[in-house]
Amino acid sequence: MQGALRYDRVTSYAPVEGNGTFGKATFLNPQPITIVETPGVQAFNDISPRIGVAYDVFGTGRTALKLNWGRYLAYAANDSPYTATNPGATIVRNVQNRGWTDTNKNLVVDCSLLNTAANGECAAAVGTATNFGLAGAATAVDPAVLNGWGVRPNDYQTTVTLQHQIVPRVSADLSFTHRTFHGFFVTDDLARNAGTAYETYSLTAPNDPRLPIAGQPITFYTVKAAANVAAQTILRPETFFGRSATATGTASTSRSTPACGRASPCSSARRPAGPSSTPARRSRRITTSSAPRRTVRIRATAATSIRGRRRRAAW
Repeated sequence: MQGALRYDRVTSYAPVEGNGTFGKATFLNPQPITIVETPGVQAFNDISPRIGVAYDVFGTGRTALKLNWGRYLAYAANDSPYTATNPGATIVRNVQNRGWTDTNKNLVVDCSLLNTAANGECAAAVGTATNFGLAGAATAVDPAVLNGWGVRPNDYQTTVTLQHQIVPRVSADLSFTHRTFHGFFVTDDLARNAGTAYETYSLTAPNDPRLPIAGQPITFYTVKAAANVAAQTILRPETFFGRSATATGTASTSRSTPACGRASPCSSARRPAGPSSTPARRSRRITTSSAPRRTVRIRATAATSIRGRRRRAAW
């Protein structure tokens, strides 16, 4: 028997940066844009227990029953929520729909592109061009997403393995693995009323006894055209909304490479529960789903020596 406790702490920040001009003025940037250092995750703290047990079933050293249980964390990457507060990600860098007439034929845009009004050879800016060089709309971030104990997405994994030696240097094992995922983040749209912004349609689930909702209607929600307005989103932890959603996942055939990545389940979307007598004031989209995974793996290994060199095979 062996066990361990692992402590993890992770932080992130957006460093001081320019807009590609490195502090130099150009005809596009008379005053170069500078972004100050911005804190991100401050900080995730986690203690993850792990335990392993091996038992000689018959006392012969040929048959072993093994149990492994542990908590594993989602990897820290250059992605949300670690970069969710970076203002540089919202800068509008491209102009694709602003009129320009090269009146003097010098192939130079003789106007101030930072001036959204008509000036020089440029027409007035429209659409996204009005925000050129400026920070655009961004998802607000709930501080509860950026720090705390046990906030970081994680999964619990249990593996039971039966291993038996068939002949010397040849063994076979049968293993069962179960995973559950926790700690999801939710993108909450404040600009839509969940009670009036969606229309519904229903489909009947297949009548299969393996499905928990076999033969029952499933209601789907889609945004009404009149409610298709600009989003006003905020990133929040799942605990803000109560119990997390659950869904059946796809079985993995390898512990090291699950179908959607360790502690990183497949993406899915779920609409609100629908209109009620007191309509909710927010619509919500869960960016990840709780997906328990169960894996059964059968493996055999063999090892031998040929002219002093060891050979090993697995299937």
